[in-house]
Amino acid sequence: YFPDNHNAIDSKKLVTWLGSKNPALRREAIWKMRAHYDEHSHMALRQLALNAKEPLALRTAAVAVMGTSTSPDTRTLMEVARLKPPALHAEALRSLIGAHHEEKTAKELAALKTPSANRAIGKPFQKHLPDVKNTAAWLKQIDALPGKADPAAGERIYHHAKIATCGKCHVMNERGTRVGPDLTYIGRGMSRERLLESILQPNKEVSPYLRTWVITMKDGKAHSGIALRRGGNSEVYRGIDGKEIRLDKRQIKSKIEGTHSLMPPGLALTLTPGELRDLLAFLLASR
Repeated sequence: YFPDNHNAIDSKKLVTWLGSKNPALRREAIWKMRAHYDEHSHMALRQLALNAKEPLALRTAAVAVMGTSTSPDTRTLMEVARLKPPALHAEALRSLIGAHHEEKTAKELAALKTPSANRAIGKPFQKHLPDVKNTAAWLKQIDALPGKADPAAGERIYHHAKIATCGKCHVMNERGTRVGPDLTYIGRGMSRERLLESILQPNKEVSPYLRTWVITMKDGKAHSGIALRRGGNSEVYRGIDGKEIRLDKRQIKSKIEGTHSLMPPGLALTLTPGELRDLLAFLLASR
């Protein structure tokens, strides 16, 4: 129950918890390593990811955390990508986004000729996508894919730092950042088609309380965020990082209410069709 970056937690303690026999504690230790990612935690995650005797769910979670690094460990992730479990292979390719590739590994990935592999080496990976305004065509493309959606993969995609990035602005099951609406129960009140439409066209319908304000101060500084409350001499907004911005009313020069959502368009274009299907399955799992 500690916040992820609580000063009572460090990477060594998390590695100790990772060695526990309690599955829930192990899962939480892996999650919190996102906020305590260093050489110590990386080595523990690497060992876990490559250990065939460990549960697949923990191994894929470990690989996902390795992808949060600004300079992912290419060698380890390529080792994981060569393993047979499809979930590990897919997660390794996602975690390789932004990694430094030597000529040999770049050729190996290019030889796979898959969208995920092309994306991992910075090549175009999307082809023949429908217009973002044609939600029905997107659903048809997704539903034509072989196999079934994987909500567990969808959860990792939701929290991915380089694609989708939903967790940067939304909370889901107590994880993420509170900027936009809490999505924990979104599946109870929204159809699959409507949910996909909101991802494809985030600016189509924006609730007044979610519109972005741009506030310019008398000293020239500018702030942007969602209005939270006003009272006395203060106005409070929530910035895109989830933190509150408290401003002195007397120092405000101008305020402009926007009509656009904080959610940027094009997030669906960072995903493969299969990943988009998995993400939708995760979001709708709360039904």
